[in-house]
Amino acid sequence: MNGSTVNERPEYARHPGHATPQHSESGAEPGSRLVALLGMPRSGTTWVAKLMDSHPDVAYRHEPESGGRLAHLPQLMEQDAPGAQVDALRRFGESLWNCRDPRVCGKTPLFRKHHLGGVRHLALSLGVLASKAPMRAVRRMPLPYFPDYSVGSPVLVWKSVVSSARLPALLQALPEARPVLLLRHPCGQVGSVLRGENAQYFGGGYQPSEDDGVFEAMMGGTVATEHGLSMEYVRGLGAAERLAWLWVLFNETAYRAAVQDPRCLVVRYEDVCAEPEAKAEELLSWCGLSMHAQSRAFVRESTGGDASGYYGVYRDPLKAAEKWREELPAETVDTVRDIVQRARVGSLYDF
Repeated sequence: MNGSTVNERPEYARHPGHATPQHSESGAEPGSRLVALLGMPRSGTTWVAKLMDSHPDVAYRHEPESGGRLAHLPQLMEQDAPGAQVDALRRFGESLWNCRDPRVCGKTPLFRKHHLGGVRHLALSLGVLASKAPMRAVRRMPLPYFPDYSVGSPVLVWKSVVSSARLPALLQALPEARPVLLLRHPCGQVGSVLRGENAQYFGGGYQPSEDDGVFEAMMGGTVATEHGLSMEYVRGLGAAERLAWLWVLFNETAYRAAVQDPRCLVVRYEDVCAEPEAKAEELLSWCGLSMHAQSRAFVRESTGGDASGYYGVYRDPLKAAEKWREELPAETVDTVRDIVQRARVGSLYDF
């Protein structure tokens, strides 16, 4: 692998402790302290993001593309993306510092932050509680989120499950950013999505495996072209085959960009599950931060239970990661393996 390992730190993080502040008097310089955590849905991104968010010097943004904020940009943005699209992606990344959307800044659990003193933290907590009210107008009100970046100088962590195929353009748009690509075993990711579809967890009758629009967004890209994919072919596939191809299309696009650029880090979800505290420490090191007692406590709390909730972060992570070995029929495993092993990124996993 030519990209960075988890033990290498970006330029702004050469020293122990939190990084040397890179901000103006008015706040953090956009892009200078940004870590984009990118992965596919059902790949452990929420839990891993919360491992990072548990540090008091992290400002966390949970799936800020929600609500269609990047709907005007294609889901696939390779290195030849038009300049106007790259500029739009840059402006979006810069805007995250001042975001007050409850869906983006209010993802629980909330953690104490150096850039949010006691009163500011209390105001945010009350605002998050109010955002869960049944009245839609209240739920959409901006949070009382007023960070003091001149005090805390945090690293901003942007977590996304829809922008991994935008990684080549993101590296152009935000050259100071340090993206992390989180990969989950293809059978684990496919098995989790199938389980969600069967239980109708996605809401509104939405079935990811039947979403032709996602495939159409990826057609014409480098990976789809190399594998000779067409919508006619895709429409004739079963659910597991379609999901396996989505795993290849998104992860291979991002993986190729990541391993060629030392600004990027590739992490396997299963490795984090096997050694959560050690890997959390290494991920925070990538952010330029040392391990903190608050983070150690969250690692223990989030891995000490056996909750069964589909979207929860408090569970036995290794058990959850390996659940597919009990659930997926052998023929489904063979189908997924035959597809993903055609891609470079598929070589990271055994079956």
